[in-house]
Amino acid sequence: MNSEICNTVEEILEAHRIGQFERLKNPPHWQGNPKATGLPCNDTMHATTHEIPDCISRALKVAPIPKNMNPTLHYGRRLDRCRNIERIYGNSSYTWYTDAAITSTGGIAAICAHNPIQQRTITASVWTSSPIEAEEAAIALAIISGQQDSRMNIVSDSQNACRQWARGRIGKTAHRLAIGYKSNNPIKIIWAPGHETLEGNQQAHAWARASLPRADSPQAEFPVPVMPTYSEILS
Repeated sequence: MNSEICNTVEEILEAHRIGQFERLKNPPHWQGNPKATGLPCNDTMHATTHEIPDCISRALKVAPIPKNMNPTLHYGRRLDRCRNIERIYGNSSYTWYTDAAITSTGGIAAICAHNPIQQRTITASVWTSSPIEAEEAAIALAIISGQQDSRMNIVSDSQNACRQWARGRIGKTAHRLAIGYKSNNPIKIIWAPGHETLEGNQQAHAWARASLPRADSPQAEFPVPVMPTYSEILS
């Protein structure tokens, strides 16, 4: 008798539903008309996306995001990734850390690009209520801030933002910043677990929160939780 533990029909159907949701959310299916796909549109999604400028697209590489990085279930794996990122990129003057924070009332986000070795920190305010769009814009801010360097390593703690850059389509806020890029030097985006032990990431996080309007406080939950993949649900 086979005693293997199998997923229930309900679990398989739910995993399939989420997988389809993720597929339909992205280009070419998601083209500014959420009603066409029957999917809800909220502030965590883009109503419209734009193609990354060609000069960036040709130079851009997004490192693969590892699986099984749940903050609760895989804490040790997250710490190991932070240590590896620190070891490989931490002492490079080409490494930028990015983060964003949104006001508790929404509508305004503070974005930050931080380079600890060069001792450069660039912050800006953008009009958006979408955490994903704000994180994308923070990456774009780092790209245009470090374009005089021979290459760039950009570390972000937003899986959603990294995936959008990898897909080649970003929100309007990030796109407006990205069109200011005038170089062709290599750009690499690396995902790092947020709120762990990576010092550069913690510094960027602190700068972003400190850059919000004084009358406002940052949202309690940021960034947006990442929807698990089909295989992660069934594992």
